[in-house]
Amino acid sequence: MARSPAGAAAEEEEREEAGAGCRGRPRHAAGEEIEVVLNEEGFRGARFEATVAARRSNGYEVVFSTLEARRRGPLLREVVAVADVRPRPPPPPPEREFKLFDLVEAYGDGGWWPGVVSGVLPKLKGKARYAVSLPLFREVHELLASFVRPRREFVCGSWVDTQDVLHKFAWISHETVCFPT
Repeated sequence: MARSPAGAAAEEEEREEAGAGCRGRPRHAAGEEIEVVLNEEGFRGARFEATVAARRSNGYEVVFSTLEARRRGPLLREVVAVADVRPRPPPPPPEREFKLFDLVEAYGDGGWWPGVVSGVLPKLKGKARYAVSLPLFREVHELLASFVRPRREFVCGSWVDTQDVLHKFAWISHETVCFPT
């Protein structure tokens, strides 16, 4: 059965509202828990948990969960661009193990920082540990597995593991470059 153009547009808008649209960014309602990527000096690429306080014409007014406006002050509240907001990712499976050079995010200073597994360390009291390099800051941190998560992006309403994308790209590149058919 054919849909009317108005019905198709309304259906597309509903999908975008739910975060499933590829044409626009998902819209977040007041009270929704989200993550905000910061790109200021010293924070580049780090993601911080926040709650949407209100939608604005130029983005979202958010209240950060772990960032304070000033030392021992109220939580930081600011307006952020729509492009810097995404839903909070689901937790990774507890049995997830990382390998050397996996792309990850490491938790520290109240946020999730982009990094690379640079070492799989001996377990401490039965708990997995990793050395995670933060290339943007030229730092290496030794962390328990509970402070490391896979680096993921929210694309067209679904979570995509960045490591999986790299593996697929490497396989495609290997096939097309090394073994042309």
